[in-house]
Amino acid sequence: AFWRVINEHKVKSFFTAPTALRAIKRDDPEGKLVPTLPSLQALYLAGERADPDTILWAQRHLKVPVVDHWWQTETGYAIAAMIIPAFAAGRARHFSLKTTAKTTTKTV
Repeated sequence: AFWRVINEHKVKSFFTAPTALRAIKRDDPEGKLVPTLPSLQALYLAGERADPDTILWAQRHLKVPVVDHWWQTETGYAIAAMIIPAFAAGRARHFSLKTTAKTTTKTV
């Protein structure tokens, strides 16, 4: 159902729990049922820590950056960061708040 919804609605960014991807990976370890998803630009995993095998499986078969931000489900890094342009330009493989966030100090 994930793939159908993504294609039908031309979804660009998709949030899901790693458990859902692990279930899909368990039933389709070779990724043969994963269609081409031309609109999808990023997959975000939230709610719990994603294991490296699941992240790699998703990157290999979805061909988009997979961002595991398990430590912040409701808001935070995925909303405030500018990481996808860095991935798209091929400049970033790993990232942190220190390299992507800007800090402004104002004295009153």
